[in-house]
Amino acid sequence: MNIRTIVITVLLTIMTTSAYAGWVFTESGQSENRTTHIQDNKMKLVNPDQIMIFDVAKNQLCFANPKQKIFWRGTPSQLASEAGKIMNDMDKMMDEQLSAIPAEQRDMLKQALKDQISPGKNSPNPNVQVVDTGLGDTIAGYPARKYEIRIDGKLSEALWITGGIKMGSEFDVRRFSEMMRSLTSGISMIGDYAAMSSPQVMSLLEKGWPLRVVDYQGGKYNMLSDVVKVEKKSIPSTTFDIPKDYQQASVVEIFGR
Repeated sequence: MNIRTIVITVLLTIMTTSAYAGWVFTESGQSENRTTHIQDNKMKLVNPDQIMIFDVAKNQLCFANPKQKIFWRGTPSQLASEAGKIMNDMDKMMDEQLSAIPAEQRDMLKQALKDQISPGKNSPNPNVQVVDTGLGDTIAGYPARKYEIRIDGKLSEALWITGGIKMGSEFDVRRFSEMMRSLTSGISMIGDYAAMSSPQVMSLLEKGWPLRVVDYQGGKYNMLSDVVKVEKKSIPSTTFDIPKDYQQASVVEIFGR
């Protein structure tokens, strides 16, 4: 999972808990299933290949690879700094990986990869608009309303929000938004996804939990996630800990395996 995918995943997986219990969401996606735990200003996302833990109170995030039993932990700005160094070394890494390919084909492949992860077509201060479509659906037993996110006039995302799962005081969405802005501002390849942490989108997410997310980047219909089960229950605090047998690793080791 690359950082671009992580950021859109995380920015659209935001809500909070009541003072008495946490929430567990089971999601079904096109490429993988995911479980999300939220409680006490912490959020943990788990899929077969990666674990992500966010501690809003401490301004800290953690990524772990359960297959390799390794993890990285730090602040969003630290991750952005390390990811920026990786991007600066991209040409060298691609040359090494594509060294066996003829020069003409190698140049074409390098440009295609750059276009994919760093489009370079986004304005530095995008105009973000949230549109209430008036459409609705029932998802995981909850009524949900469809909102569209338009960036510089172009449809970027669609969120189905349920008012039945309200934001509360135990997960500070505004502080989480600041964390994500700190991350995305330091990584050029994020592109339009940096706009997803805008005040307009955060205000929308305060209406309730997004039960369905659709990505329209590149003009393609691509459902990122669909919640299929919602549970409200007390979550043991150890759920948000990294297992003791995991070893600390670099950003390259985490995202390169």
